[in-house]
Amino acid sequence: MQGFPAVFLHKAEGRGVKEILSVEETEKFMAIGYTTKKTRLLKLTVSRPQDVPAIREALLAEGIAEEIFEADILFKNRFLVDHDLHGMQWAEADVTKTTTSMVKVPAFEMKSIKPLDRKDNAQISILSFDIECVPSDSNRPLDSRRTCLRASSGWWTNTTPT
Repeated sequence: MQGFPAVFLHKAEGRGVKEILSVEETEKFMAIGYTTKKTRLLKLTVSRPQDVPAIREALLAEGIAEEIFEADILFKNRFLVDHDLHGMQWAEADVTKTTTSMVKVPAFEMKSIKPLDRKDNAQISILSFDIECVPSDSNRPLDSRRTCLRASSGWWTNTTPT
């Protein structure tokens, strides 16, 4: 999925910072305080969620940004909010089949995702979700600089594996 993770800020250029993939103008209601109008902000898309704190501090320290917003929101929450998704909800994703050299399993790249207005229960018998990461130092398994290799899920209904 393109466009994640992202932060929003006032008065920024975003040029010269290699971790910034793109800069786009957007309008958002500010999370703090009451306002009837959206505020014009710049959305900076960066390559890795763990880069956001360092980029935020660098942009403020260099005076590139006046203020930074929504930089402390966890990636999983940012994704759900930006796509109008919430837990225990049906969603539909536009995906294309892709390949991976790591394992021989079906793999898909998500192009877009949208919520569905369905209220029925999923007929799932078994559900599995797994994220595999490589520690940057094998002596530190909880290292925050781990590279994510893959995220996968599998489920079985009463009759058909998916």
